Amino acid sequence: MANVTVEHENNNKRQTWSKSSDFYMSSVGFSIGLGNIWRFPYMCFKWGGGAFLIPYLLSVILLAIPLLTLEVSLGQSVRKGVIASWAAIPLFKGIAYASGVTMFYVNVSYPVILAWVFKYFVSSFSSKLPWMSCDNEWNTEHCVSLWGLEKESMNATNHSNLTYSQVHDDNKHLVTNSSKDISMSSAEEFWNFGVLGISERMEKLGSIRKDLALYLALIWILGYFTIFKGIKLSAKIFYFTATVPIILMIIVTIRGATLEGASIGIYYYLNPDMTQLKNPEVWIAAATQVFYSLSIGTATLITLGSYNKYHHNFVRDVTLLAFSNSLASFLCGFAVFSTLGSMAFRQNLTMTEVTQSGSGLVFIAYPQALTFLPLPQFWNVVFFLTLLLLGFDTLCVFVESFCAFVMDVCPRLRDFHKYSREIFLVFCNAGFCLLGLICTTEAIYNPYISSSFCKNKNVTFKLDPDFYVYVYIFAL
Repeated sequence: MANVTVEHENNNKRQTWSKSSDFYMSSVGFSIGLGNIWRFPYMCFKWGGGAFLIPYLLSVILLAIPLLTLEVSLGQSVRKGVIASWAAIPLFKGIAYASGVTMFYVNVSYPVILAWVFKYFVSSFSSKLPWMSCDNEWNTEHCVSLWGLEKESMNATNHSNLTYSQVHDDNKHLVTNSSKDISMSSAEEFWNFGVLGISERMEKLGSIRKDLALYLALIWILGYFTIFKGIKLSAKIFYFTATVPIILMIIVTIRGATLEGASIGIYYYLNPDMTQLKNPEVWIAAATQVFYSLSIGTATLITLGSYNKYHHNFVRDVTLLAFSNSLASFLCGFAVFSTLGSMAFRQNLTMTEVTQSGSGLVFIAYPQALTFLPLPQFWNVVFFLTLLLLGFDTLCVFVESFCAFVMDVCPRLRDFHKYSREIFLVFCNAGFCLLGLICTTEAIYNPYISSSFCKNKNVTFKLDPDFYVYVYIFAL
């Protein structure tokens, strides 16, 4: 290890962060992403509220910090990517290749999520938000506009002689077009039909969604110009993409806390249910969230650490990184649940009915909640701009790590031309963009599709036997 360290320390070709804070800011920008917004708040809500913070913080201290320290120290010592780092321990070299495969899959799928966010971001500039009403070309006869939902809910609450449960049951009846039909909100129809355009069967590709393909290409073009000059340029951009989203999220949090009914959401978010700590699934969920949020095991922090100077104080940065990520997750929970609590109050619904995880939260529930605020276009722009910035720097780090991974496997790619890195990134980004086009087709399975969608559109997810053969061949 000492010989390897000296060799790479004397290698002037290896880039180094300009300032000691560059590594920390780049790591914060990478780790704070969509998982902090669309997964952590729901995990708190599901697994005991404030009680969930106990296993979560223990996982940060006992699991995350030691493993992050291992990854960063390994990259900083060897000053190379994941392949050369794990080559120091030949028995574990397979971990490096597994990390490379993980980065490959993330670089194919993650930008598609950003393309969805881009679609919502652009749509937020409309004078009339497309997910507010049912007069769009993609809407079905079962659509109920958001204003219709609120109006019927307000009418139901005016019946003072009814109990809460009776009003709640009446609400469900009022927002249904008829006793035989099952309604779907305009926000959900915009997501399923206006954005994804989901086909009837998974193996039925349909056509490529041209708008999503365009946004996907723009994301890859912006990503290229962010990292093509190396960490000298990307580090400066990460200062912006790491700090601005936090500022925007603080603004959304403050605005959400001033809404009527916000306390209801915050109560459900933080109300501690200590009995949940007896459930082993809570502890597993907490550890999973920590690994998911910090991307432990993907070798990206090995790559970022390899750009540090040999004597850089990485222990300080790793500790700050772990707790900064936790604080950001906690803040995002306040922003999400205060707004959802206000929507539940206005529509006389329970928190369980308005709270979802994953794509259902950021693409259906939260835009629907922001629609009822004054100046909804402004708040939707702020929210989706925050998501774009959070996801963009995460993508850039994954691409940078994959680039370093490939050049470690094939060193000739690094040396065949003075612009070899720039040329390789062109083909790399173009390849990932083309592979991602398969995810912009209409054959997208959304796990948050409601039962009403399946009944109204006669959707089935039973696959033909040949489809499994294609998947198996692709996996090989």
